[in-house]
Amino acid sequence: MSKEIRKTTADGWECVHQFEQIDRSIESFRDTRYEISKCVRKSSTEDIIANMEFLAKDILEKCEQLRRKGIDKVEFVTINS
Repeated sequence: MSKEIRKTTADGWECVHQFEQIDRSIESFRDTRYEISKCVRKSSTEDIIANMEFLAKDILEKCEQLRRKGIDKVEFVTINS
Protein backbone atom coordinates (compact mmCIF):
# COMPACT_ATOMS: atom_id res chain seq x y z
CA MET A 1 0.00 0.00 0.00
CA SER A 2 1.39 3.36 -0.96
CA LYS A 3 1.76 6.14 1.54
CA GLU A 4 0.16 9.54 1.34
CA ILE A 5 2.80 12.19 0.69
CA ARG A 6 2.45 15.40 2.68
CA LYS A 7 4.75 18.26 1.86
CA THR A 8 5.91 20.46 4.71
CA THR A 9 8.45 23.20 5.27
CA ALA A 10 9.26 21.70 8.67
CA ASP A 11 12.32 19.48 8.69
CA GLY A 12 11.48 17.94 12.07
CA TRP A 13 8.42 16.31 13.56
CA GLU A 14 6.63 19.54 14.45
CA CYS A 15 4.26 18.66 11.61
CA VAL A 16 2.89 15.88 13.86
CA HIS A 17 2.10 17.72 17.09
CA GLN A 18 0.98 14.47 18.74
CA PHE A 19 4.64 13.36 18.80
CA GLU A 20 5.35 16.37 21.01
CA GLN A 21 2.51 15.28 23.31
CA ILE A 22 4.03 11.79 23.54
CA ASP A 23 7.43 13.30 24.25
CA ARG A 24 5.95 15.36 27.09
CA SER A 25 4.40 12.19 28.53
CA ILE A 26 7.77 10.45 28.43
CA GLU A 27 9.49 13.49 29.93
CA SER A 28 6.98 13.52 32.81
CA PHE A 29 8.24 10.03 33.68
CA ARG A 30 11.84 11.26 34.04
CA ASP A 31 11.84 11.35 37.86
CA THR A 32 10.58 7.78 38.12
CA ARG A 33 13.04 6.61 35.50
CA TYR A 34 15.90 8.32 37.32
CA GLU A 35 14.84 6.68 40.57
CA ILE A 36 14.87 3.26 38.90
CA SER A 37 18.05 3.66 36.86
CA LYS A 38 20.10 5.26 39.66
CA CYS A 39 18.75 2.94 42.37
CA VAL A 40 17.39 5.84 44.42
CA ARG A 41 14.52 4.53 46.50
CA LYS A 42 12.05 7.39 47.10
CA SER A 43 8.72 6.05 45.87
CA SER A 44 6.80 2.98 46.86
CA THR A 45 6.68 0.02 44.50
CA GLU A 46 2.95 0.69 44.20
CA ASP A 47 3.59 4.25 43.00
CA ILE A 48 6.31 3.21 40.56
CA ILE A 49 4.10 0.53 39.02
CA ALA A 50 1.15 2.94 38.83
CA ASN A 51 3.37 5.54 37.10
CA MET A 52 4.63 2.99 34.58
CA GLU A 53 1.09 1.76 33.88
CA PHE A 54 -0.14 5.32 33.40
CA LEU A 55 2.72 6.14 31.04
CA ALA A 56 2.21 2.96 29.01
CA LYS A 57 -1.55 3.52 28.70
CA ASP A 58 -1.10 7.19 27.86
CA ILE A 59 1.42 6.51 25.09
CA LEU A 60 -0.62 3.60 23.72
CA GLU A 61 -3.74 5.76 23.58
CA LYS A 62 -1.89 8.55 21.78
CA CYS A 63 -0.41 6.07 19.28
CA GLU A 64 -3.83 4.58 18.62
CA GLN A 65 -5.18 8.09 17.95
CA LEU A 66 -2.37 8.62 15.42
CA ARG A 67 -3.26 5.36 13.66
CA ARG A 68 -6.97 6.28 13.58
CA LYS A 69 -5.99 9.59 11.97
CA GLY A 70 -3.91 7.66 9.42
CA ILE A 71 -0.60 9.26 10.35
CA ASP A 72 1.12 5.87 10.07
CA LYS A 73 0.20 5.91 6.37
CA VAL A 74 1.76 9.33 5.72
CA GLU A 75 5.24 10.14 4.48
CA PHE A 76 6.31 13.70 5.21
CA VAL A 77 8.55 15.36 2.66
CA THR A 78 10.37 18.57 3.48
CA ILE A 79 10.24 21.21 0.80
CA ASN A 80 12.10 24.49 0.63
CA SER A 81 9.83 27.45 1.17
